[in-house]
Amino acid sequence: EFISTPNNCYFEKNTSNDICMCFSDDGIKTKVVNLSKSIIRDNCVLEDILDQKYKSYEFFKISQDKYFVRQGVIYEDARDNIFFPPKFVIIEKQKLKEIDLYPMLINSSDYPVLMMTYGSTTKMAPNKEKVVEALAYIDIINIIDIKNATVIGLKEKKCYGFSDLDEHKSPKDFEEFVKICNAGLCLSNKYVFVIRDGRKYKEWHRAETNKNRKLIAFDWQGNQLFSLCLAERIDFMAYNEKTCQMYGLSYDDGILYKYDLSKYL
Repeated sequence: EFISTPNNCYFEKNTSNDICMCFSDDGIKTKVVNLSKSIIRDNCVLEDILDQKYKSYEFFKISQDKYFVRQGVIYEDARDNIFFPPKFVIIEKQKLKEIDLYPMLINSSDYPVLMMTYGSTTKMAPNKEKVVEALAYIDIINIIDIKNATVIGLKEKKCYGFSDLDEHKSPKDFEEFVKICNAGLCLSNKYVFVIRDGRKYKEWHRAETNKNRKLIAFDWQGNQLFSLCLAERIDFMAYNEKTCQMYGLSYDDGILYKYDLSKYL
């Protein structure tokens, strides 16, 4: 039923109040899986397949006639080494409004380097009012207001920027230089949660460096609320706004951890 593992999923409730998971596994159609019925039936229940108005793996349905898209680095023909920077697109009643955060690419014609430079996690808030893009290898977080088409950009002062990457053009040189910055992202209607890593990319597979990540929280105006050092390596997060509890899952051991954040928020 699926071409690839679901990525950049978002969740919503249907008219029957069932929880549905929506994702694009081919960049052309969004598949809607009814999780509530799937659990009851012990089988995947594919509720709907939506034709996307724009080719992208990061395609979010806001309402019946409104969509938000993040388009990554693209090319028309890989042989000519001409690439186009990422952009955001708001589609409403078949009209397109583009938000160009990246007017130009770094000075590289190497596609893997470009993909890593602009690689990110993109998620939509549960109320579908805002979207966050967290770059993986540069410490930049962009908060996009869908209604007003405005952006709040956050960058760690001590982190290198795009201009610094112009000097590292080969994949090997690039991987020697960059750090893993934002390794996880979770959104609620009140907060933005980020897992900050900080290791060199070349240390990614070293087990002894897997811990000591930070959990950082922001409000939707970009103000940092807290920064906590984690004893466990957390890769995936889910936050319960009613109980102020964060659930974290690790790649390494598959253990589900629970954190009480009530005294910090």
